[in-house]
Amino acid sequence: MRPEALLASLAGTYSLYNTTNLYNGVAQRSNPSGGILIYTATGYMSATLGPSAAGVATVLAYAGPLSVSDTVPSTETSGQMMHGPLTVASTASWVGTRQPRNYTVFRQPDGSVFLRIVTSKTATHESQLWWKKLD
Repeated sequence: MRPEALLASLAGTYSLYNTTNLYNGVAQRSNPSGGILIYTATGYMSATLGPSAAGVATVLAYAGPLSVSDTVPSTETSGQMMHGPLTVASTASWVGTRQPRNYTVFRQPDGSVFLRIVTSKTATHESQLWWKKLD
């Protein structure tokens, strides 16, 4: 699939639905905090994650170009995207970096769409973020 067509198929606004952390392959489900992920068909992205309840909180936010990985085969339903090089990030060391994101798209019979984004934090820690497409 051409990168432009793939970006167009993933374009939209997503709300954080669930987060799961795997430590040595053992799942530890987390309560979802708040989050919005936006992908555009023209190749840009923005992500904001943080607690949805009041109180002292840490927020992760970043934005920049969005591209399809040229090292991992990608289709309309699975593959790898690159967030970046990031132009802005709440974690200063992320500015200018590319963040690889493995993805899988799940289309439900009722028409709803879920996007699972997987990141490897370390050799023994993986994070899975589940996003529900809003539009």
